[in-house]
Amino acid sequence: MKTVYIPKGEVVRYESLMTEHLVVHGCLQVSNGIKARTITGQGTISAGTIDADVIGFHIAFAGSIVCKRLLAKRVQSPEVFASESAAVSCFLSAAYVETGKLTAAISEVDEVVAQEVVNLTPKKRTLFGTLFASMLRSFWTALTAPGQKAEVLDAEFVPAQEGHTETVQNEGSAEFSASDQHCACTAYAFAASIFSCRQVEIIAQESK
Repeated sequence: MKTVYIPKGEVVRYESLMTEHLVVHGCLQVSNGIKARTITGQGTISAGTIDADVIGFHIAFAGSIVCKRLLAKRVQSPEVFASESAAVSCFLSAAYVETGKLTAAISEVDEVVAQEVVNLTPKKRTLFGTLFASMLRSFWTALTAPGQKAEVLDAEFVPAQEGHTETVQNEGSAEFSASDQHCACTAYAFAASIFSCRQVEIIAQESK
């Protein structure tokens, strides 16, 4: 089947469904899984798994959702994999979400793996209004976020020469040795002076 259309007010049940385009304005219940290129509509979908390239839907309940781009009003699924982006205007409930860019107003998510996350204020929005608000928030964040420190490129530098390094080390060692010798000589002279004074006191006592 190329296109499956479910009008508003009807409830349709399948064990599994595979089509190119799926349009649901009523209620669709699939026991196993749905596989399609595009899923659109303003109805409700309940399925074991949903696998599609583009999902633009109002309400979806599934055990797992795999797609490129997801745009929905309400989504409840343990796992959501959207390779490019996922935007939920009203409420998102999931245990694990992996996507390039996540946009949500109210969400209950245990773990998120995304390059960018946009949290919108809870407000009544259309699906396209949610995309527009997400774009504006990303643009504003890019303008106001502090920039990274610039790296110095093509800076002139002179590599240290081994001979010069050894000369500096030798000069430092020589200065250190001379300082040690000076300190040692000063200590020796001080000790000698104390010893001489002690000898003078002993000789003076003996003479008395």
